[in-house]
Amino acid sequence: ATNYDAAFNQDCTQTSSADGNTQVNDCCCYTCDVPSWDATNPVVVNTWAGVAPNLYASQVTFNFAVVSTAVDYDIIIKKPDGSYVFLSNIIPTSISGTVASYVYNNGSPSLFLDESTYEFLVEAHCENGDGDSCGTANSGWLTITLNN
Repeated sequence: ATNYDAAFNQDCTQTSSADGNTQVNDCCCYTCDVPSWDATNPVVVNTWAGVAPNLYASQVTFNFAVVSTAVDYDIIIKKPDGSYVFLSNIIPTSISGTVASYVYNNGSPSLFLDESTYEFLVEAHCENGDGDSCGTANSGWLTITLNN
């Protein structure tokens, strides 16, 4: 076979030495699906704080597609000055159908400034049923200008 890869040649059965029964282990990782941002409302500012012209988003909801094998996600934020903020190992606040939502309470008046452009990336961390890593996948960058 031209596409043969030995890394995908794994027997996911296990025979018990006690009773000789064979059972399927959940050891196989097939893929970590690529998350995507919700097409309608990927980043929603719930509340603003501060006084103009120093308004900043004090609560933001991130909406993205659920990845079935993901155990958690990272959201990476590129600020207008080129620096990054990492929201690591987050668990969605809620899931509705195929859309996961994560509500972030921002306490920094220097993050999510009104009339500023940010880039966002969501990364899924996937595992199989046995808790072994199946890798990561990310959405690619989404660019949004926040406006009050």
